[in-house]
Amino acid sequence: MLPQNQQLYQMKNEGSSQLAKRAFTYGYLCSCPRSGSTLVASLLAYHPEVSTVGEFGEPFAKKARCTCGSMLESCELWVKWEERARKEGLDFEIGNVGIALINHVQKSYWEDFYYHLFPSRLFNRARDVLFTAASHYPQKAKEVIARSVRLAQILCEMEGTACFFDSSKIASQVRFLSKYSNVSLRVIGLVRDGRATMCSLMEKLGKTKEEAVRDWLWWNRTIERTIAHYANPATVFRLRLEDLCRNPSGVMDALCQFLGLNPIGSFDYRNKSKYHVLGNPTRHQFNGELRLDESWKTKLTRESLDYFRRHAGKMNRHYGYED
Repeated sequence: MLPQNQQLYQMKNEGSSQLAKRAFTYGYLCSCPRSGSTLVASLLAYHPEVSTVGEFGEPFAKKARCTCGSMLESCELWVKWEERARKEGLDFEIGNVGIALINHVQKSYWEDFYYHLFPSRLFNRARDVLFTAASHYPQKAKEVIARSVRLAQILCEMEGTACFFDSSKIASQVRFLSKYSNVSLRVIGLVRDGRATMCSLMEKLGKTKEEAVRDWLWWNRTIERTIAHYANPATVFRLRLEDLCRNPSGVMDALCQFLGLNPIGSFDYRNKSKYHVLGNPTRHQFNGELRLDESWKTKLTRESLDYFRRHAGKMNRHYGYED
């Protein structure tokens, strides 16, 4: 008889419906960019009870290479997923799934106002009521969320799983997913030491120190407001990247339990032929080894560290990071 993880792995690859008969779980990860979301998605992608393509929401280049090694436009999973979706009347296009809900300031002041999360829960609720009565944005959001949920369900049906994991990071998705009654929403709030994220944003994305700190604060404040105003505390998992790197098996077992999964077990992370994670390029080099990157301690100047401490130190300490 096969070990439990091997049995589940075989069922997933055969597209068994046995797992899919359980309640459908939608795991959604929120974080600031450069905080480790691709790493978490890469780990869960190997779990036989999980279906994931990582960053599901944002548009991506279909001529890029999938984690499995194929070009995305010819990847077997993406092509099959597109075909299944189109049969159901969903206008699915590889590279532009069309399920991101985020404000676009340059498009419309009112759109920005609708999607923005304000500190006051009462103000947000009043705004939502006002827009429901006098705007098309709530209906658009409802349609987009229904679409994202159905696409997730289709992939789970294809793979015989009951848990979809989405690492798109955009907190406003949670606001609308939380109202969707047909899914069991589980929110993962991922955070990384703000100084490490600041360093990565400056080094990898060309941000100034001011822009990097502003972005880190904006993303995490929005996530905190979203969780406080729209998520049931019992359905939120707090995850620090540093804890995951220091104790991968313990943290991943806790995350799996939170998602209603069996412990993740041991997998050969070098074999990427059956996995299709979107995200930053590190997904192509991932081999299961988790190393804590603390290069920010030598890369950031004293001026940058002082700037971070003055403007973002309080929030960083809130997450348990010492100055």
